[in-house]
Order: sequence, then structure tokens, then C-alpha cells
Amino acid sequence: MSSRPPPARSTRSSTTTSYASGQSRPLGVSIICVLGGLGFLFAWIPILQLLAYGGVGTILAFVFTVVNVGMLAVLVGLWNMQGWALTWALILYGLSALLDLVTLNLVGLLISLVILAYLLSVSDQFA
Repeated sequence: MSSRPPPARSTRSSTTTSYASGQSRPLGVSIICVLGGLGFLFAWIPILQLLAYGGVGTILAFVFTVVNVGMLAVLVGLWNMQGWALTWALILYGLSALLDLVTLNLVGLLISLVILAYLLSVSDQFA
């Protein structure tokens, strides 16, 4: 009687990550996260410029740093399709839309509203 070795098991993991609905991350969420990451990097320019003013500028730089790092955390959560990140993204983009409306920034308002509408349309895919 000959003994055969057990069949080899694959150690490769799947390249597609499953989320709440069993699908991969929507392309729009990936685009929002990548562009948001670039925004995170470019936001440091005015934050560092505020430090040059000292006093109130330093306080504002600190506040903007906290908001910027918080937004990065939300983007990482969106990338991983976390439900809490969707909630915070809706709050932050909603506040951004409100600020854009108050300052009459129509392009920013349009972008914020498109992002809000898109995130609401894919909200069922978040864990």
C-alpha cells in the first residue's frame, strides 16, 4: 500500500477583499479615499503657513491639524468600508457643504453634494 502526501494547500490570499455585502470596495469609494489622501497632504501647506503668524495662527493651525488628522482617519475607515467612517464622512462632508454654501463656494458645494449623494447610494455596502 502506497501512501500519498496530502494535496498542497494554497497559501495565497484572495486579492479581492469582501465587505458587508460580499462585494469588493466600490470604485467611487476608492477614488474618494485617494483624492482625500492627496487633500490631506496638500492641507499641510496652509497649516504650516498659519504657524508663521504665531498666537491665534498657532491655535488655528492646531485646530486644522486635528481636523486634518481626523479626516485621514475617516478616509482610512472608508477604505476599509467601516460603518463608523461612513457616518463621520457624511457629517464632515455635510459640514463642508454647509460651509461652502455660506461662503458661496459653488464648486466646493457641488463636489461636497456629489460625494454625499454617492456615499448615501453605496451606504448599504458598509459594515
